[in-house]
Amino acid sequence: MPRKINISLVGGQPMPIYLGMLATSPEQTILVHSKQTKQEAELIKSRCNIPVDLIEFPPIDYIASLRMADAIIHQYEKDQVIVNISSGTKPWAIAFSMLSFEYGNVQLVYVDQTNKIFDITHKELMPTSFSLDIQTILSYNHQAASNHSNIEDYTEGDRKVMKRTEQLRRFNYNDFTTLTIPTKDKKWKNRLAKCLNPYQEIPLTGSSILYEKKDNRITILLKKKDGRSISEILQSPHVGDIVFNAGWFEYHVADLFSKWNFTKEIWLNVKFPYINGQAKNEIDIIVNLGNKLLFIECKTQIFDITDIDKFRTAVKNYGGLGSKSLFVTDTKDMKSEALQKCNDNGIIPFCLRKDGGKPEDNIKILFSQLEQELLNVNKK
Repeated sequence: MPRKINISLVGGQPMPIYLGMLATSPEQTILVHSKQTKQEAELIKSRCNIPVDLIEFPPIDYIASLRMADAIIHQYEKDQVIVNISSGTKPWAIAFSMLSFEYGNVQLVYVDQTNKIFDITHKELMPTSFSLDIQTILSYNHQAASNHSNIEDYTEGDRKVMKRTEQLRRFNYNDFTTLTIPTKDKKWKNRLAKCLNPYQEIPLTGSSILYEKKDNRITILLKKKDGRSISEILQSPHVGDIVFNAGWFEYHVADLFSKWNFTKEIWLNVKFPYINGQAKNEIDIIVNLGNKLLFIECKTQIFDITDIDKFRTAVKNYGGLGSKSLFVTDTKDMKSEALQKCNDNGIIPFCLRKDGGKPEDNIKILFSQLEQELLNVNKK
């Protein structure tokens, strides 16, 4: 009885290989790789639950690749052979494509950046019904998050804290920022990370903050030079994540995206580890749009445009070429340098307070823009 054999060309993007196998359900897989992609092929093999053979090809020698490809197909001429040419080198793809005209049992498939699978041989789109979660998509790109928060775990109390935090920030921006974003005060940053009940006071104004971690409670006092003051007790399951380091803005953006029809799943504060377990990078928000990820960087405003470069590098490393990236600010407009940097890196820039509008109204404009962008292919 003929078997179903999958031949996949291994390059820098593993996800098309996994999707090709998922869509065709082969009984055996052959991974064609070079010396440079052997480690990638071995990792793919280790994650498969079917027999997998690895065969090394020369990366640019077309004649040798054609001869080796012919030998493989000839070995399985009585079986159904599906060749996934989505990855690998062009000489390999051309060699297998040319041979498909000679062998009637060979079917060519291609997975594009939108994760659609095309049956090239029969000139049609292959029907697929799989729906992947964020964890699976990351694993198909050989990545794994060490820590994250799921927006479904946030409560109505968290939402109220987010809205109240934004109001407190507007009351006294400078003191609020000093107390909640301790980037320049190493002693305060250290206490905030290690103390059970860290406390900080600004001597010149008397503004202060107390974070009682065990009780998920923050007491904040903000004073102005004119004598006015405001005191607030904030308490919710994620109060620390919301109040400190502009987490309120990240949650606000994620909360807006939770209402979008294309959203399937949302992660916040996603940390990716070094091999030794230390945090390597952090993504503010990852949105699952249905087998495709949208990475979102949130900044109340841009102070350093190199943040854009770092963000784009992180998206490529963790999400693969097909992922989309969005840079959101809590401003009316971005500086021209930041806009140019976003455009150069294939990042969608958006200001939530564009033209002086409310974020809730402007987000509709953004959603419309994103729905069009999902159909576009990223630049490599």
